[in-house]
Amino acid sequence: MGQAQQTNKKRRKRLKDEAVRLAKETNRAYELYGDAKVKLTIMYGRNRGKLDAANIVGGIADALQGTFYEDDGQSVQIYYEEEINKKKDYYEITLERVIR
Repeated sequence: MGQAQQTNKKRRKRLKDEAVRLAKETNRAYELYGDAKVKLTIMYGRNRGKLDAANIVGGIADALQGTFYEDDGQSVQIYYEEEINKKKDYYEITLERVIR
């Protein structure tokens, strides 16, 4: 496994661990939305550096899979916004059931 693959694997694990921690902290049931369609909103503040929004969204969607929904393909609406020059990196993630 190459260096980039190891880094991505570690990042996905950190995101997954954070999703599970938040679920426990807020007493939210795992697979909160089951197989329902969801809207994923991500607000990301970063200190500096160059990141790829598509990788961030994909990584977070993957990390929530199996914790808040069954499959990240259930995300039928995605909103992403990034702020730079923050004192520290942060994520604000919101999931909402989409009623159709």
